[in-house]
Amino acid sequence: MSDPVTSAGPAQAPHIPSRDRFLPFAMSDLWIRFLLAIVGLVLAFGAALFSTVAREAGSLWGTLVFSSVALALATIVGLTTVPYLARRVAGGRVRDAFDYDVTRVGIVYVLTVLLIGVAALNTGNNLLYVIVAAMLAAILVSAGGFGAVNARRMLESLMKAGLSAQIVAVCGKNAALVASLEKLVARRSAEALPAVKVVGFTTEMDEFMAAADLMIGKPGGLTTSESLIKGLGWVVANPIPGQEEKNAIYLLENGAGVWCDNLYTLAYKVRSILEEPGRLETMRKNALRLARPDAGEQIARFATGM
Repeated sequence: MSDPVTSAGPAQAPHIPSRDRFLPFAMSDLWIRFLLAIVGLVLAFGAALFSTVAREAGSLWGTLVFSSVALALATIVGLTTVPYLARRVAGGRVRDAFDYDVTRVGIVYVLTVLLIGVAALNTGNNLLYVIVAAMLAAILVSAGGFGAVNARRMLESLMKAGLSAQIVAVCGKNAALVASLEKLVARRSAEALPAVKVVGFTTEMDEFMAAADLMIGKPGGLTTSESLIKGLGWVVANPIPGQEEKNAIYLLENGAGVWCDNLYTLAYKVRSILEEPGRLETMRKNALRLARPDAGEQIARFATGM
């Protein structure tokens, strides 16, 4: 009788699962696609930043070009790389992996794929908004100084004109005016142009100015100074005799604004600015030329004799 110990044959080494069992896909091709997706999204983000810079500088074409490039890159990543990565973890392979081992590497990989997909879609949505915003002029209406009747008349005139624009009407602390204008806006279709947003008191006026192209209101000293720094063209409406009239004349003489002394003609004035090729762009450039962003520092130095 043979000895079961000696006749059992050579001892086998313990089985160590290969890397292919844990990562059942071609690593080289996958990681190339993955890195290309990351590069594509980084470039898309960079182009989106440049589009913002171009918009701040008043360059409509620069904004459109950079936004389009960014959206195209995000779309390419979303339509090519993300589906490819998803196919590499097809249902059967995922099921097999769960039959054996769920590794930390596998979890990180699946989460990364999901994050790339979400990032691509989110970037595309944000850039679509950037492109639409760049194609529509942004008008900032300083409505608080006109009183309820005139402010309502202004906004109603602009809305009836069907301008291809987005309007933000700032009403300050006048709660009754805010309620009146919101009620006026609520009567129209949400898809109607111009798009209108009514804002009460805000501490973010500088951000509204930075996002706008054209300012409608009374040219007080501080408002005019800040708007010029932001490169806003002006439609001066019913300026008060004295300082506001002098500021209005200064804006008109330097090509940064137009004068509207009759609110019934306001929509016509605004439409003429938006529809005449290059006119708004010229007004914004003239505004930046007039701007004195270091005025505060110069005044302080003059006052202190430095």
